[in-house]
Amino acid sequence: PNLPVPLPLHLIIRSLIRLGIFETENPFATFKKFHDKRFIPQLVANLPQDVHALQKFEVNPDVPEDQKLQIVLALLKYWIQSLADTIVPFSYLEKFIELAELKRYPAIIVSLTSVNQRTFAYLIGFFRDVISHEDKNHVTKEVISDNFGKLFVYKETEEVDELIQRKLYRTCPLFCEYALHNLDSKDLYPLNPAYLSYRDY
Repeated sequence: PNLPVPLPLHLIIRSLIRLGIFETENPFATFKKFHDKRFIPQLVANLPQDVHALQKFEVNPDVPEDQKLQIVLALLKYWIQSLADTIVPFSYLEKFIELAELKRYPAIIVSLTSVNQRTFAYLIGFFRDVISHEDKNHVTKEVISDNFGKLFVYKETEEVDELIQRKLYRTCPLFCEYALHNLDSKDLYPLNPAYLSYRDY
């Protein structure tokens, strides 16, 4: 069967788990300001064709051990931001703000395309899993919402006016927190092994 979520996303999430995101203390401490110009372009170029690209990266002795998790987190951010459109479509931005200010979050989620609904639910399921290890990694729902809330809704390269920016700064994390509390993702995360049994990874 076809994967219900994009394969690169699934491979990135698996890599983050192998690299210890559940056990690493404060893995998002440098998330917003971390940049890598060496390894991420290589991974981006190799990942569509080579499903083992991340596994090779994880054992690459040229990559500093203490940077591997940060690089794959940055790759996740890059992947989300490089989608043809944001998970909440950019054309829906004003409607998103209107509904989010009214806390009508379910109306936002049902408006997404089916592939975006699945992608969003898969990510939320993963983030919920990360938060479930808070005793080790100190990651809370507020940490996830602060780092990813806006990424779901608009690209950093998009031009939006200051008033919209302020509204997004306020509404995006709350939308993400709502999803972390309420969105049913158990059918997508973790993926049913039936989707993976025939693949060599």
